[in-house]
Amino acid sequence: MVNIVLIDDDEEDIVLLLTQFLSKYGYRVDYKTYNGRKVVSISKEFREYPDIILLDYQMPLVDGLKVIKDYLGLHPEYNILLLATEPSVKHRALKASIKYFYEKEVNFKQLENVIEDIISKSNNTLKFGHLSRNINSLSQ
Repeated sequence: MVNIVLIDDDEEDIVLLLTQFLSKYGYRVDYKTYNGRKVVSISKEFREYPDIILLDYQMPLVDGLKVIKDYLGLHPEYNILLLATEPSVKHRALKASIKYFYEKEVNFKQLENVIEDIISKSNNTLKFGHLSRNINSLSQ
């Protein structure tokens, strides 16, 4: 089954790199955005819910934690993997009850395993259900 992905990062090169990498492993990247506000607006227009949203923490206009907290967090059916370069963000993510966190020093094979694991824990219907793996076990 092809998994649908939304990538949100203000760096176009990162979006392109992640898209190429994920496509190589059979993921379909249907949605790409470059600032947090666009994620909110595009999520209202989903033709199909993405199986996972890769959301950068540090972006212009609004950071990833705020996007999750103010909008996407109201939708538990979204599997959101917060990406950040700063390890200190992990602590803030834990306090905000973010389930998934990945330090952006990207090891692509490890990232693919994390994404695959998140998706496999969901029931892949319109409502993905609650996931059992937490932020601590994913980022180790």
